[in-house]
Amino acid sequence: MVFSHVWLAVGAMAQAWWIGQFTGLANWRTMLAVGASLMAAYGVMRLVRTREPAPITSPWIAWVARYRWPMIIVTVLSALVALWAVWGLERIYAPYGLIAIPLVALYLLPSLDAYGRSRGLRQVPMLKAPLIAAVWTLTTTGFATGPLSAELFPVVAQLAALQFAFILGMAMAFDGMDMPNDAPTLRTAPQMLGGKGARVLAACMMIPWVFFLAWQQVDTGIQWRFLLPMFGYVIAAFVLLRSGAHRSFAYGAVLMDGLLILIPLLACCGLWIDG
Repeated sequence: MVFSHVWLAVGAMAQAWWIGQFTGLANWRTMLAVGASLMAAYGVMRLVRTREPAPITSPWIAWVARYRWPMIIVTVLSALVALWAVWGLERIYAPYGLIAIPLVALYLLPSLDAYGRSRGLRQVPMLKAPLIAAVWTLTTTGFATGPLSAELFPVVAQLAALQFAFILGMAMAFDGMDMPNDAPTLRTAPQMLGGKGARVLAACMMIPWVFFLAWQQVDTGIQWRFLLPMFGYVIAAFVLLRSGAHRSFAYGAVLMDGLLILIPLLACCGLWIDG
């Protein structure tokens, strides 16, 4: 479980670097801020859910409940690291943080309803996956963009839409793996469309990135820094199609989260080949 938290943070940092290739703001402070802030956000959300009455069916939440105090320490330290990384750069990061932080805070509140479930925006039907995608998009795209200008806005809007679709597809696939643990009232994509339908939709969410990267090469010819990540999104679609509640914990925590790292890694290889 410790590995999965770190792996997810590394994936967030890699995604910030990837978006930064299009915006020009891919530096170590941006990457550290994104990784640490998302690690803190997931820590907060999972700690809140440990207040729910036993038995806790989710292996993630059960592990956090067992190691509550170490997780609190890791979450606080992650938040402090994120603050340190953005210190002095409030003009760049504050507009995005002022949106992302309330979304995380309202996602799950430290109070329970009459059925023993955590209150918050997560309980609003059909909102679970879009909220996660919104927070990831705000951090990985917003932090890797900086202050918006009239010239940069169309590029950032396009990247944000692409990233939202990608993360939404990932979130829907994870919802499919969480179906045995999720309340029916959440109305997640797998609950409404069925496992197979949701997996197909999740895989289709990779298509916008594929078309975008293919379009980058129309006038210039093959560029490996675009071609290899394009195949990475095709691989991601295949992995999401093969996901489901029957898959092991490692399939989600290692393989699916690893997609966040695979695509930027392929971009790095492409940059090296392009010279």
